[in-house]
Amino acid sequence: MNNHPSLSTFLIGLSILFYACGPGKDEQPVDGAHSTDAVTAVPDSASGPLLELNNGERWVVSPPMLVPIRRMQQRIATAIEPGAAITLDHAVLADSLFVDLDALVAGCTMEGKAHEELHDWLMPHMQLVQDLEKTTDTAQARTILQQLATSSAEFDRYFQ
Repeated sequence: MNNHPSLSTFLIGLSILFYACGPGKDEQPVDGAHSTDAVTAVPDSASGPLLELNNGERWVVSPPMLVPIRRMQQRIATAIEPGAAITLDHAVLADSLFVDLDALVAGCTMEGKAHEELHDWLMPHMQLVQDLEKTTDTAQARTILQQLATSSAEFDRYFQ
C-alpha cells in the first residue's frame, strides 16, 4: 500500500507554499522595461521556464534543503546505472522521490529570486516524478529516468 500523501494533496500544498512566498518570476515590467537584476538567462533542456544564473554564478541553496535534493540525485543515479533499470520497480522509486520532494518543500527556507529559480527547476522535475509513478511501460520508465538524470545535472548547473 502507498503510504505517502496523495499526489493531489502534495501538489496543492506545494502550490500554496509557492504562492505564499511572494510574486512570481512571470511578472514582467511595464512597457518593455528591462529588469536591473544581475542575472544571466541560460536555456535549459527541460520544457520548464528559462532558468537563470545569478550574475553568472550558481544560486545558493540552504544546506538543509540540499539534503533531500542530494538524496534524490543519488536515487536517480543508482537507478540509471547499467542493469539497474531492468530490475528497478520505478513506482517504488517514484514513491521514494516523492518522500524526498515532501521533505524539500517542508524544509523550504529560501526567499527571493533564488527561491523563484529553484521553483522553476523543481516544477518540471516534479512532473517527471509524477510521470514515472504513472507509467506502466518499462521503456517509458527508462526514458523518464534519463530525463530525471538530466534534470538532476541541470540542478547542479544552476544551484550550489
